[in-house]
Amino acid sequence: MPGRTSSESAHIKVWVVVRGINLGLHTRIYFVDFDNEGDILLNSIVSAARAATLVAKKTDNGYNFDICLQGEKETVFLNV
Repeated sequence: MPGRTSSESAHIKVWVVVRGINLGLHTRIYFVDFDNEGDILLNSIVSAARAATLVAKKTDNGYNFDICLQGEKETVFLNV
């Protein structure tokens, strides 16, 4: 995959724009059935529960990825 280094797993970069928040929020979507163990970003997140907010779950129809702006399951956002 062009632009991807060996220290990154396959992912999709996401920019979320929300009414009431002046800055766009950056995050990533990883996939549960890919080998993500060597990814530098995922490994830098100390809490496994927080890292899990970046991983899309496989469903019968493809993948499911929920973005939560606050609360216990808040998605990890990146300071880009």
